[in-house]
Amino acid sequence: MPPLIEGVAFGALPGGEAFDVDWIRADLDARGAAAVIPPKAGRKGHVDFDRAMHGWRHLIGNTFAKLKEFRAVATRYDKTDTSYAAAIHLAATVVASRWPSTGPSWTRGVRSTLDCATGRSAPEHAR
Repeated sequence: MPPLIEGVAFGALPGGEAFDVDWIRADLDARGAAAVIPPKAGRKGHVDFDRAMHGWRHLIGNTFAKLKEFRAVATRYDKTDTSYAAAIHLAATVVASRWPSTGPSWTRGVRSTLDCATGRSAPEHAR
């Protein structure tokens, strides 16, 4: 892992339980970065981590999973970087247009800005 993050400045490294090893934590501590890694179930001793930041890691992973639903994005179907970037933007637009029904669970039941401004509640099918 060190060659992957060599020369890269960051303040925190979110990771899964597989990254819960002492040498990674020591390397991150020497860099001044926070290790946002939940401890393995069998770890001896208590290790603190930022649960809220770890939740964002899950949300980002889900976003990439939604983008990979598009075959052209998942298989890198396009020949040039520009057309591949366009495919990612198009797929992200489609994912964002489906957002009310596929958004994170904490957004369900929250009225949209438009509904709050007009004073009307959302139609039944949009809830």
